[in-house]
Amino acid sequence: MEINGKKYNFNEKKTDINFQDLGVQDSKLKNIFDYFDHNKDGKLSGNELAKAFGAFTSMDNSDGVADSKLSDDEIKMGILAFPKEVRISIDAMKSFIIRLSTVNQGKNLANDIHNQISGPSLNSNTIEKLKQINKNNVIEIINEYTNISKDETLASAIDNEWGLDIKEVKQYICKPLITRAKEAGIQDVYFSQYLEIDNIQELNNFINTTVEKIKSKEAEKIKSDFQQAAPSQTKDLIRAEVRKYKGVVKESDVDYEHWTKVIDTVAEKYNVPQEIITAIIGKETHGTFKSVNSSNGSGPMQITTISVNGFFPGAKGNWNTLFNKMDSDLLKDILYEKDANGKPTNKLRFSSPKELRDACATDHELGVMVGLLTFEMKYVEAVAGKKFGRSNYKTVPLAIEALKNNTLNMSEKEIQECVQIAMKNYNGSSLKESYARDVVDSLKVMNFPFETFNPLIE
Repeated sequence: MEINGKKYNFNEKKTDINFQDLGVQDSKLKNIFDYFDHNKDGKLSGNELAKAFGAFTSMDNSDGVADSKLSDDEIKMGILAFPKEVRISIDAMKSFIIRLSTVNQGKNLANDIHNQISGPSLNSNTIEKLKQINKNNVIEIINEYTNISKDETLASAIDNEWGLDIKEVKQYICKPLITRAKEAGIQDVYFSQYLEIDNIQELNNFINTTVEKIKSKEAEKIKSDFQQAAPSQTKDLIRAEVRKYKGVVKESDVDYEHWTKVIDTVAEKYNVPQEIITAIIGKETHGTFKSVNSSNGSGPMQITTISVNGFFPGAKGNWNTLFNKMDSDLLKDILYEKDANGKPTNKLRFSSPKELRDACATDHELGVMVGLLTFEMKYVEAVAGKKFGRSNYKTVPLAIEALKNNTLNMSEKEIQECVQIAMKNYNGSSLKESYARDVVDSLKVMNFPFETFNPLIE
């Protein structure tokens, strides 16, 4: 498979790969490694490694054309197929694929070379194995050979092999090693340095020093790749909602960048799936993704004064205490002004529920936050009704606590039913049944993870 113009082998899968073999300590790298480690034994072997390489190979066909080249767009589409908690940036996925491939190849080839050298062999066969060493796998082969043969380095083994000497070490080890060092941006190593060395011990020292320099430089690059944000699928989700209204809504009229930023900001800050917010906005705006203020509702998620009354302090019949118990961070961010350090104060941002409702039309992030808070309570009420017999001031706190502690053990079907009930009550009109079905259908098309959905889990 070709990545960035270089070819990597996904075929041979003979040896186990431990996380330490990747040479970089990074939590995101560990997460994606653990995703493929189904046995949870700290290594990828057999079927696990085959499934990992299979996943990378399938990315090549994500655009319908399998050309043995992984483009950035193909990798992005592949990343979005992973669970949200293990999604990484495009460059990080490239680094992971390349590291897994080169470590796998290095381990396999190092074993083959060791078997060739340590047993009865022809020099021609040994040379054929050495010719397979290149700049992409040389360090991995050196490392693995050291693990296999504790008392002899690869360079020494080649030099000690009958009919071979230090010239073959320089040709098959040092040359690709320096090439890799140059590509890594290391300035103080040169081809002339190893050409001047005639002693195998000195050459071993040169090789070891160069390997450590390259590993350090490459580890910095990989860590930098993993610090980048994972690609957002929100724009694609929005586009799918818009296209439901093809012929009525022009895609060119939709500000994809703006709404992607708004949805991602709220979803990531309050740890909820982008799909829920996108599906509601798509339905409420009939695919236009425009924010309006009318008698029916205000903002992208069409907030009503009745909805705001539900959590606004002092409003008649409000459940502010329960909203605060449910999601105090989101509630405070909506209601209160912030101090110089960004912390909520006790001063209300709005003088009345109507003023807050109207502000949702122009402050789109606020409108999405209020819509999310409203949906969360409707979902809690649905859970209270399903798991505690009814939804009221006594059972809703029980549902909130159970959801936060993740102790309900709800089935995928039950969660989907609660989402649909919540959507009915979110809409509240005579069309609420069809509204709820449409939103749930959108979520299904988005491959929404109903089985793990819990907006309150801490």
